[in-house]
Amino acid sequence: LFTENPQGVPVRVLTFENEREEADGIAQRIKQAVEAKQYAYRDVAVFMRVNALSRTLEQAFVRLQVPYQIVRGLAFFERKENRDILAYLRLLLNPRDDLSFVRVVNEPARGIGKVSLEHLRRYAAEREMGMLAAAAEVQHISTIRGKAAAGLRDFAQLIADLRRLADATPDEVIRQVIERSGYRRMLQDSGDSEDQERLANIEELITAARQFSAEDSSRTVADFLENITLASDVDGWDEQQDCVSVMTLHAAKGLEFP
Repeated sequence: LFTENPQGVPVRVLTFENEREEADGIAQRIKQAVEAKQYAYRDVAVFMRVNALSRTLEQAFVRLQVPYQIVRGLAFFERKENRDILAYLRLLLNPRDDLSFVRVVNEPARGIGKVSLEHLRRYAAEREMGMLAAAAEVQHISTIRGKAAAGLRDFAQLIADLRRLADATPDEVIRQVIERSGYRRMLQDSGDSEDQERLANIEELITAARQFSAEDSSRTVADFLENITLASDVDGWDEQQDCVSVMTLHAAKGLEFP
């Protein structure tokens, strides 16, 4: 391969102590280049090997107020597997969160179909209770039997057990959720190569939680969820906006950035 272009600027290699310093260093260099009027944010792209590596970078961009978009990939906390785990955490903190209940009651699969969930919803609504509380007394719902009844009963017990751990550090709570729920086993046993990347994303979620609590040992799961909600507010930029593009090398094929 050759080019007739003039000689360009040599590649610069920068080394950092850890991924947080790396992310802050990247974000600061981008911000300085834009403030010096050398580039616009849209001129800059950050390439990575897999999407799971974007989380630290996204948090640095939020901290330093660098607008960004995830190109052909979901922002870290918006990925399905992470949204599932975060829904578990929300349900631990708020047992009446029916949206989170519906999201994770069958993740991993517990043999609970749509019809059974509808019967459960009706039972809960008639008694003005949450669906989780209704699941705990599924033996009183005659329209739910067999595998679905057992799945709902076991799920209610699982959440009750996990709630006792809610005061542990955020990373330990997440670790217990993915172990006890069977979520990690589900991904490990899958033959789908994408499930291995999902597993890497969940491991990165644990790392995020560990770093979050390391900064202040008094931080709780509730604090972690609140922090994520704020961080996710920068998602959803479109390609016309003046923002940094974050993508895998694979997604960057055919695209060029100054």
